[in-house]
Parts: sequence; C-alpha cells; structure tokens
Amino acid sequence: MRSWYPILKLLLKAYITLFIDELRISGKENVPEGPKIIVANHPNATDGFTLPFVFPETLHFLIQESVFSTPFVGQILARAEQIPVVKGKGSEALEIAKERLNQGNSVVIFPEGRLNNDRGLHKGKVGAARLAVATGFPLLPLGFFVPSTTLRSFSKNIQDEERVATSRWQWGGDCFIRIGKPLDLTLNKQIGDFENHLRYLTEIIMSHIADLVDLAKQDASFA
Repeated sequence: MRSWYPILKLLLKAYITLFIDELRISGKENVPEGPKIIVANHPNATDGFTLPFVFPETLHFLIQESVFSTPFVGQILARAEQIPVVKGKGSEALEIAKERLNQGNSVVIFPEGRLNNDRGLHKGKVGAARLAVATGFPLLPLGFFVPSTTLRSFSKNIQDEERVATSRWQWGGDCFIRIGKPLDLTLNKQIGDFENHLRYLTEIIMSHIADLVDLAKQDASFA
C-alpha cells in the first residue's frame, strides 16, 4: 500500500498557510543527513505540523493511540504510516520506529508524552534514548516556542481517562524553532544498570531541549 504521507503533508500545509505567518528556524546547519531521531518539547498541538516542512525526508511521528480514533484524521495518520503508541505497549511502537529508520526515514518523538501547554517541561520518558542506543542513529534535539498571544485553547473530554484535556492551537503569528546539534549518547560506564543509564541519557536530552526552548523564546523576543 502506498503511503499517504504526501496527502498528510498537503493537509498540514493548508493549516500552516492559513494559521501560521512564518516558520522562524535557526540551526538548520546542525541537521545531519540521513535517518535521525528528532526529539522536541510539546507545548502546543500544532507545533509538530511544521516539521514535515523543516525536514525533507519522510517523518514518522509517535502519536498517542487515541488520536488514531479521531474521524478522518485518524485514517489519514494510519495510511501515512504514523506510529500509534498504545499505553503499556511502548516497546511495540519503538520496534516500528526501528523499521522506519532502517527504511531510510526519520522518526519524531516528544519525550514528554503529552502536551505541557508551555507550563514547563514534563519529565521525559526513556523511549527516545532507548531507540537511539539500540539503533545508533543520531538523535537531534529541537525546541519550539509560539507566543501565547497567537494561540487558542480547546478542551475535550477523554472518556477512557475521565478527564478534560486542553490543547493549544496556533492561530496566527510566527512559530519559532531552534535546532540543536546531534547528541552523543555514549554509554557512561559508571552507571551499571541499563534502565538507570537510559534515565540518565533522557535527563541529558531534556536539558538540551530546555536550552533550545529558551533560545527559541529569545528569538521571539527579538522578532
């Protein structure tokens, strides 16, 4: 079956054309060629929409399974070979991500696993570090920032979890993106336990993302 990724990209382009004035990207010189694992903060629902226009290769996002049940949108994501993450079965999503990397494409992971609505980064999950160590592909950190004055908030009930989820969508203005240098996730021999090592690497990843977010905010202040 032919991937619907170009169709997904066309829909995202329509959104960007209507609701984002400009993508302000810094650090493109840091992007390595070939497949890579892209990691970023997750403040707004729409930030990830921009990445297919930052990176030329096909991107595969790890996305919460519940999004795939959304009418029409879920079908497009599935046909575009995006990767659903089922709660408690993250290892299965990482196996699919490995396949996509080996096929020559890149993978996008938001280590926080959920939106932070720009209230500070959540604690990162270890999946991105696990994937980088297992595959050896470069891990590229990235920071998003969109001024709150250009965002709109929407809420919906999550029945399975009995909670109300709020997400922010960009509704004008610029999206600021800071790309860092690929991270060297060399094993630290002083950390013997592998899971502790992954947690250590994840803290490094989140620290770099936080620094890039701060730089993106600085870019916005000077724009």
